Amino acid sequence: MFRRFGCTVSLWLLLGPSFAAAQGYFAGTVVDANNLPLAGATVQAGHATGIIQPWQVDGQAVTDAQGHYAITTLAAGDGSGNYILIARAPGRVSIVYPDTPCYYAYTCPSSGFAHTEAVPNLDANFQLQHPASISGHVSRADTSGPVIGATVFLSGGALYPSPTVQTDADGNFQFQGLLPDRYQVEVGFGQVPDQFVLLPQVYAAHDYDLLSPRPAGDELVLSDGQNATGIDFPLNPGATILGRVSGMIGRAISTDIAIRRLTPIADATDFRPAGRSGRYAPSELYPPAPGEYGIQPLLPGTFEIRFGGGVFSTEYYQHALSEAQALPVSLTGWQTQTEINGVVVPNQSIWGHITDAATGNPVVNAIVHGGPALPGFGTLLDVTDTLTDSSGAYTLEGLAPGATYVWVTRDPDYIDQVYPNVLGCCFAGVGTQPVQLGANQIVFNIDMALTAGASLMGNVFDADTGATFANMAVILFDANGHQAGGAYTNAGGGYLSPTVATGSYYVAVVLKQGYYYYPNYICPFTTTCDLNNAQLLAFSAPQRYALNFPIAHLDRIFLGTFE
Repeated sequence: MFRRFGCTVSLWLLLGPSFAAAQGYFAGTVVDANNLPLAGATVQAGHATGIIQPWQVDGQAVTDAQGHYAITTLAAGDGSGNYILIARAPGRVSIVYPDTPCYYAYTCPSSGFAHTEAVPNLDANFQLQHPASISGHVSRADTSGPVIGATVFLSGGALYPSPTVQTDADGNFQFQGLLPDRYQVEVGFGQVPDQFVLLPQVYAAHDYDLLSPRPAGDELVLSDGQNATGIDFPLNPGATILGRVSGMIGRAISTDIAIRRLTPIADATDFRPAGRSGRYAPSELYPPAPGEYGIQPLLPGTFEIRFGGGVFSTEYYQHALSEAQALPVSLTGWQTQTEINGVVVPNQSIWGHITDAATGNPVVNAIVHGGPALPGFGTLLDVTDTLTDSSGAYTLEGLAPGATYVWVTRDPDYIDQVYPNVLGCCFAGVGTQPVQLGANQIVFNIDMALTAGASLMGNVFDADTGATFANMAVILFDANGHQAGGAYTNAGGGYLSPTVATGSYYVAVVLKQGYYYYPNYICPFTTTCDLNNAQLLAFSAPQRYALNFPIAHLDRIFLGTFE
């Protein structure tokens, strides 16, 4: 990265008593980009101390007019006899010895990649340069509109780890504080659904997809203090394959989807994972509908699609049992090909009925889950889920052999329940009973009768401005102050609580430094909450209650401190 300059050990020893005293510690020279002495730079020796205070200075010195420095006193450090050296100067990129730059996005130095140097080292030299920058704009090639929230990656040089930034509301991005070097810039997917169809791109204008190798790209060579502007990315929309996967009885199936390119260049790695078809209770931010899948963005060509595998049979499009019989899918231009559907057969499954415990009537559209318990913890792992039909019947498919738990959640009229009749979710504990699944086995009559309960829905918003915030936690506490369940607000501030038993409950929103109990009681985390200041709400079952929750100055106290 730079050539070493400065005094040797023998020269330091000739400079007199003040430098001779430094023989046990650190000394050297700091120069600029033109290898001229840099006066007024600070060189520090220290050690890493942990996460809270990652860097402790044990000794330091300032360079003189000739760029010389000498650290003549040192604290004990971490006791290893090794120290981290770092040189800093105003308006320059800081350097961790021997040549690791410090970038604006990371703590400097970081113990994860800092070099340690043992004393004495009287030839620890540095070159400090002015920071360079890279900036540009990301847009859609088809509409010329900005791409908001796209991830821009920077690689090359001495970057570690490689930094990323996201485009702003105008599609702009900037990397600052860069050491002059050679770099490559790349743009990935945006953060909103209509941008998922855009192909990733390496500067300048090199498109690729999940089946093609990442292009080499064009290098940006930055000089001392250079601001490289106009590094723009007009992203092209890719082609899309859409379809649905079902089981033999027509139910939506969540299973693996794989793809292979045949033309224009055959994919040498055979089939590659391309995601899963949707579930009934997905955790994804933008989930597909149950059983549906999408593969995007793709460069035009001819492809084969594979469904299932593992706990399902394997099928190739279109309903072929082998790859040799598969029907290729052709995509020209940037088209969308729909109805690329598959049908797979589960190797193991569980069948049953869900009813109302009080009436015996079927519970329709209840979400039924199946999966094992996490060893040593008892947490139930949601492997697959489905909905009950008009008769309350369900079929869980996509299960591996072994001990499998069945449970029902997120029904607004009924309390969560683990088979056979344990209220609450989602742990294997006293009263829960796993279903023992053998290989290629169907287990029938895993039935549950659900207990009616009450739930709460509404909106959380700023009482003054009407502003809302997503992902705010809304918690229900019972009359004794014990947590009974919770939910998160959506982008519009709306929430729906889990269903709870008949009783009285407090409602609170979790803010940055404490709870805000309905209707207007603030309780910091550092104090014991006096629930006499909150309102106790009486719930009876079955009932869904509406409760809007206006909070004064929410825009400030959610993101900052209490007034």
